[in-house]
Amino acid sequence: MSIEVVSTNPVVKAVVEGSAPRSAQLAASRGLLPLPQADLLELLVALNSSQDGEIRQNAAETLRSQQAG
Repeated sequence: MSIEVVSTNPVVKAVVEGSAPRSAQLAASRGLLPLPQADLLELLVALNSSQDGEIRQNAAETLRSQQAG
């Protein structure tokens, strides 16, 4: 992904840059990582453009649930 990371959180950077394990990317896409709301939203927006269909779909669903809440 060629998305600029605003967060200084190393977990956010690793997930967005693709260096985190797929299991961490999946957890992030489901909103399961204990992150501040701003970091979580940045991750979800970035993962919504993932080339991995499962991660992209999870991120889109999680993002919609965040907007509804």
